Amino acid sequence: MARSLPTENPCGVREPSSKTECNIEFVGKARNGSPRWWCTSHGASATGPRGLRLGVCERAATQQSDTSVLRLDPADYPGGVGIWRVSPPVYDTTSCQTYPGVHVHARLKPDAAKAIDASFDAIDLQLHGGLVEASVLVTESMARAYYLARYRGNALKSLSCTRCGARHLDEGWFAIKPHRRHLCMSCGHHFVDRDYSVSNPLVGIDVGNGQPAAIRAPRTLTVEQCDYPGGIQLWASNPALLWTAQKPEEEGIHVHLYDSQGELRKDDTFDAVSIDGFALNERMVKQLMAQRAVEEVADKVTSLRCPACQGSHFDTGLDAFTPHTRHTCGHCGNLFRSGRSAVVSNPIVEILCNLRANVKPAAAAS
Repeated sequence: MARSLPTENPCGVREPSSKTECNIEFVGKARNGSPRWWCTSHGASATGPRGLRLGVCERAATQQSDTSVLRLDPADYPGGVGIWRVSPPVYDTTSCQTYPGVHVHARLKPDAAKAIDASFDAIDLQLHGGLVEASVLVTESMARAYYLARYRGNALKSLSCTRCGARHLDEGWFAIKPHRRHLCMSCGHHFVDRDYSVSNPLVGIDVGNGQPAAIRAPRTLTVEQCDYPGGIQLWASNPALLWTAQKPEEEGIHVHLYDSQGELRKDDTFDAVSIDGFALNERMVKQLMAQRAVEEVADKVTSLRCPACQGSHFDTGLDAFTPHTRHTCGHCGNLFRSGRSAVVSNPIVEILCNLRANVKPAAAAS
């Protein structure tokens, strides 16, 4: 799913935007009495140690100067439209590059070749009816947060800041755990909702489309890595943000297989996958993909074994997104520590490490 633009784009792509200067404002005091400073241009804190006003905000250095935005009206593609967050593979031995963004499939007729098969920084989605406005901008951060909230089964709402009226987006940990007190990323002030929930402006974009329920992929895969020297990429199925095709979306483990020339030989979703004799646990693959989408957790996922029974330990629920040192074995009930480092345990990490050890150096990705 590399980021690229189609050679012919009937919807049009906006011109790249230039970098925006910080606009830093005082937004009140923290609980310890020190000043709080907020950048309303980038929606980020500009508060330094002891309440010092920073010259630039936390997001100023990471903003994109090159932004591709696709204007997309699903009505122009009666064959079906699918929109997903671009998720990095949980396992990748190719030399392919994956860029953050939003991926689009669009067909003029059912089962026809894709008129659009590309990734963009954002989608200017045109909708008719339903619970949302006629146009909604689908960004990568919105898509990632929506994916996390749905993975956790959280109640989603579309909230607006009671102070400035901006639509509110709960990202990262706040997309994982429902809450009532929200920090507006636009004005930097807090507001309180009556319900424990997660807010995302994309709530309701699939209303009225008759989106069919996903089905299990009707195929399995058993493969040896040596048969595909160009590499392998793996994802858990990532439910579409929007799916307008009559044919239902498939659930399972998605696999890309490349030959020695770097040509994509297989691109499909499978109900079960076995690689080099290792059967992949879909639940663990799916959880790892979600864990890597949370910045605070991504580099703290490892595989632990209970010292008492040597069973593989699998953190679930909120423990899967809360690094901790005290763990309770799900096999024997033994309480053990992971040392001084707070981590979360997912057995699939050990399996993927074993798979990577089987890859010949010439085929291994960096």
